[in-house]
Amino acid sequence: MLFCKKNSIFVTRNKQHNNIRNMMTIEEYRAAILKALLDAKNEDGTPAITAKEAEEALRGFTDDELNDGILWNTPEDVAAIILEGV
Repeated sequence: MLFCKKNSIFVTRNKQHNNIRNMMTIEEYRAAILKALLDAKNEDGTPAITAKEAEEALRGFTDDELNDGILWNTPEDVAAIILEGV
């Protein structure tokens, strides 16, 4: 955990991360998940998922579902969950 002191206020990395996600729109969150999916590689360096599969998997999540998860799951967390099912 990283602490920064500024005007006697300590801020944890997790709190900073939550603040960033709170400012992210659903469209930005969805795009970040897609990027994380497309950046994922297998052990041999090949893509873990195709663009078509990634987009299809993301369509399985409604905006309401993503909105509920945005506070608790990073885009990388969601991508990892999706990749477990591929």
